[in-house]
Amino acid sequence: MKKYGFLFLLIIVIKQGQGQTSSASTQAPASPAGSRRAAFSHWLIGLTVGPAIPVGSFSIRSTQNAEAGYAKTGFAAELSGAYFFNAALGVVLSAARQENAVGNPKDRLIPPAPPTPNYIVYPPPVIIDNQSWKITRVQAGPVFNIALAAHSLSLQIRALAGILKTAQPGFQYSNKSNGYMLASGSGETAAISLPWTFSYQSDIGLNWKMSRHLALIAKAGYTGSTAVIHDPQYEVNGFITGGVLPEKREYSLGTVYAQAGVGVSF
Repeated sequence: MKKYGFLFLLIIVIKQGQGQTSSASTQAPASPAGSRRAAFSHWLIGLTVGPAIPVGSFSIRSTQNAEAGYAKTGFAAELSGAYFFNAALGVVLSAARQENAVGNPKDRLIPPAPPTPNYIVYPPPVIIDNQSWKITRVQAGPVFNIALAAHSLSLQIRALAGILKTAQPGFQYSNKSNGYMLASGSGETAAISLPWTFSYQSDIGLNWKMSRHLALIAKAGYTGSTAVIHDPQYEVNGFITGGVLPEKREYSLGTVYAQAGVGVSF
């Protein structure tokens, strides 16, 4: 449903932009003053930062859900470049970075190591610290601009799509001796890189032009993606863990965000 909503928003943006373009072309400037009011900059380079709030299974912290993300509220930053064809419609290219810490280490599931050839079952290790989710997005799409307050303030709507890269977070663990072969100690597993996957994003925001070249930007929206990992395994205590996890796991990386920053137009 989220993907259909994203496509619906994209269609609305394109249709509205076409309507604004046609109406603007039929109106002649009434005066030089009116021409100055209608002036706009073709380029806008923006940098924004703000909180990234995980939603859905991305925020679940339960060992009963093998696809839980255990993600906590984190932060995101975005660098974007937009080119406006006219005062109403443009295209934008965005590069974003997001990081979310993983929740309570004790709540996270570690699959036990398989029995040894002597059928010795090692106790599962205890997680003492987690790595974070680190997400990189590259996206592009249309941006629709609605001028407000004598053109110094405008409402902007964006509908983006692109690709995303992330990794299943690793963790640090400790283990207790079973009194036979396994000695007490600790170790660390590496994050498991996930393949590039499709991502989408939509947001709405305000652009306040403080001068000819400087603007303040504020926006809020939603970004989503599903990252897939096949046959997930960790190396813990010298053994490859697995068996209790499904061969395929899908992480839904839904995130609601709010950001603010600055823009430079020319």
